[in-house]
Amino acid sequence: MNYQQMYQRKLVSVEEALEQIKSHHEVVCALAASEPAAILSQLHQIKDRVEDVSVVSALMMGEYEFYLNPEMKDHFLLNSWFYTGGPRKGQPYGTVTYVPMQLHNFSRRRMAYRSPNIFMGSACPMDKNGYLSLSLSTVMEKDFIEQADVVILEVNPNLPRTYGDTHVHISNIDYIVETGREIALLPAHKLEEKDYQFCAYVADLIEDGSTIQIGMGSIPSAVARSLSHKKDLGVHSEVFNDSILDLYEAGAITNRRKTIWKDKFITTVALGSSRRLYDFLDNNLAVEFLDRNLLFPDQYTTR
Repeated sequence: MNYQQMYQRKLVSVEEALEQIKSHHEVVCALAASEPAAILSQLHQIKDRVEDVSVVSALMMGEYEFYLNPEMKDHFLLNSWFYTGGPRKGQPYGTVTYVPMQLHNFSRRRMAYRSPNIFMGSACPMDKNGYLSLSLSTVMEKDFIEQADVVILEVNPNLPRTYGDTHVHISNIDYIVETGREIALLPAHKLEEKDYQFCAYVADLIEDGSTIQIGMGSIPSAVARSLSHKKDLGVHSEVFNDSILDLYEAGAITNRRKTIWKDKFITTVALGSSRRLYDFLDNNLAVEFLDRNLLFPDQYTTR
């Protein structure tokens, strides 16, 4: 089978991709730096022909007119599972609402409430076997890809090719939009002396050989910096960020003493404050992006 021909048949412009969105649709977007920024930045242009379009996002990085312009009310509603800076700004306009969730089961529970009409995400370019890598997130993307009526992916050569549960075949994608946009970066956290003092106490509780999870925010970053003298730490973390890379480069992380997924970094989403992180992840066999059902087994799920 000629996968390049299949790819070319599915290649469309942003405008043609937007034609797939109809009134009353549920449109689910990939997480964080994997969000389809090229399409979302033009979504407001279809305002006059749609109403009541639900846009679902777990961690919106970009600030887009479809929810920051008060005129978009009743045309689009951003259902946001985290309130990042942009959604906070849009809240007063009636274009944004907060949806409480648990990471373990939020895709399952959302789909029990409402099925996705469209999934939109991002991927790095296709390989010779017809596979694309979803790159920077496996939190919930495959769940929605499997259930959505229409799947649209932005293909971007600036995205790192990652391994694990990131692969999706061209035969399972309906439309491709090519883009060369820069990848979203998380602003670096400014730390104060009191942050380091607090985190020094936390670091004392972590033994050599421990497996760690590092979250997002100033305190997790400060904790990570306090661990640079540790030995043979392992990583099994929801988020892969600059703090983890710093510890690896300092020699504190080796993953060699882990008892499961030995010698591997295990994560579900990566978000960096510099291009350096994404370059490290590119074609790195030591990093596995796992489906959140594997990262957080059912026995730990709150029912």
